[in-house]
Amino acid sequence: MEKEISPMLNKHYLNKVAIRGGGVLYKSASSINGVKLAAVDMVASLEHLTLRSDLKFLTLTTYSEILSKATDL
Repeated sequence: MEKEISPMLNKHYLNKVAIRGGGVLYKSASSINGVKLAAVDMVASLEHLTLRSDLKFLTLTTYSEILSKATDL
């Protein structure tokens, strides 16, 4: 995470946390299981690193519009 994914996500706070050991990343890992920007960014980074373009279909990000509308009810 520290050497590959964090720099690619280009989030200053993640880079700082990763350098210190990354414990906070594991505590907030649930955000990458969602439909918001953290999940989208993580999928894009992993697709780039693995040279795949179909990892988004393993997540809920493809249903983001439907799920966000359901939570607004």
